[in-house]
Amino acid sequence: MVGLKKFQAAGHDCGACGFPTCAELNTERQPGEKEREYTGPHCVMRMIDIGAALASAAKTVVLLNIDNWVRQRFGAVARALGLVDAEMIMGVPVSLTGKCIDYDYKVPALKRH
Repeated sequence: MVGLKKFQAAGHDCGACGFPTCAELNTERQPGEKEREYTGPHCVMRMIDIGAALASAAKTVVLLNIDNWVRQRFGAVARALGLVDAEMIMGVPVSLTGKCIDYDYKVPALKRH
């Protein structure tokens, strides 16, 4: 699991979060939370940091010849179950089989009436 334990703006004042400055995001942020999901809003730059950490984790696992796949849902479930104490979490499940068991997941066909 890779995540951000505590909210913190990056300090770039980019406005991508919807606030003009990081200081305003830090002071005026009213964290909402969806059931079994995450808090928000978040600093976009910090979300990019998570992406870089996930890419590094996935690459490290690949160098060990272990298949993996980055999954948002794994992190959301771990957070909902209280397995990880963080505001935003993503998972990198690994598979020691021929390929990641999630890779060819078939979405059930929609029933037409």
